[in-house]
Amino acid sequence: MRSIPLVVSKKLQHVHRRIDDIDVYCHVYSDHAHFDTSLAEAEGTLDKTAAILAFYHSRYGRYSLKTLHIVESPTTDLSMAADGLILLGDSFFIHNRIWLSDKMFDPLGEVVLAHEIAHQWFGIGVGVDRACQRGAEPG
Repeated sequence: MRSIPLVVSKKLQHVHRRIDDIDVYCHVYSDHAHFDTSLAEAEGTLDKTAAILAFYHSRYGRYSLKTLHIVESPTTDLSMAADGLILLGDSFFIHNRIWLSDKMFDPLGEVVLAHEIAHQWFGIGVGVDRACQRGAEPG
């Protein structure tokens, strides 16, 4: 264990899915006036998480913990990861629909989610290679 993550709130609701013997929870707020996150968006996040985990399992081996919590954070633009926990700023669910141009062809939210999940394998040793295109092998 490298860290002990903790999130405390009475306002979070969650959806759960068992993905490859991992209990994955997506905890979201439902009371934001302007950007109300729905449980359907949380389910969509679990869909993306399943695909990312399958890819990482094939490349880097099995995820080492029994649970993974993905939590919407009220810190708008900040996303971060700790062991078994991914915090996604509440704007993640908005940015998830924004497509990146140039050499990256993924929605920004999917790129952020994949990056934060990668921390589960490599700790803070994860960066971003903006020159890498979808489907291309990393340089």
